[in-house]
Amino acid sequence: MLAINELESHYDVFEIDEEIEDFKKIDVVDNILYRILNPTSIFLFIDHGNKKVWIWNGRHAGIRKKFIATQAVSNVRDNYAVDYQITAIDDGSEDLEFKVFLGLD
Repeated sequence: MLAINELESHYDVFEIDEEIEDFKKIDVVDNILYRILNPTSIFLFIDHGNKKVWIWNGRHAGIRKKFIATQAVSNVRDNYAVDYQITAIDDGSEDLEFKVFLGLD
């Protein structure tokens, strides 16, 4: 089992911010990722252990948020490594790998 400080170094979390038209890094206080999911927002999870970028689209996120997220995701990913795979996940259609990452399965 990883210590909390080790776990934090294995991922970064961002939420789309319409005002700045970009993703904004957020802290997950209790390290329970699935608790932050909000169906009106879009989140970006950078999984350093698996070199993946997960972009989770809330089912009630507006078209503008989705457009901004689509434009901004590559820039955020490129700040970590260009070889990270980007995978889009829709609210309600999460696959097993993403659920495991979030701690749901």
